[in-house]
Amino acid sequence: VRPPPSKPSGLEARYFLLLLNRSIFQDEHGEELAREVRAALHSGAALLLVHEVDEERDGCDFDTFFSITPADLLDSGIFYQMASALHAGTEHRLLSLAVVAQRLGA
Repeated sequence: VRPPPSKPSGLEARYFLLLLNRSIFQDEHGEELAREVRAALHSGAALLLVHEVDEERDGCDFDTFFSITPADLLDSGIFYQMASALHAGTEHRLLSLAVVAQRLGA
């Protein structure tokens, strides 16, 4: 995760949380999401990747994202950083969410 801008002003986003799952960038909202990611990167918001691992929640292997992500976003290096995994099972899920919250500064 890149550090957020030092002094956010107004309603500028400090973080952009991107939930990675099997259907990211796929359906009718895929291009809209890609535009939002581009805008967040351009604004300097810190990108926080959260990888859904639970297949019952549309999870998949991380390698999947290299074939379904728009080329310009791949070229921008959005996957150079470590993604936080969201695991299945109540206890694992709670721990996964705590890690995400911690990365957001909680």
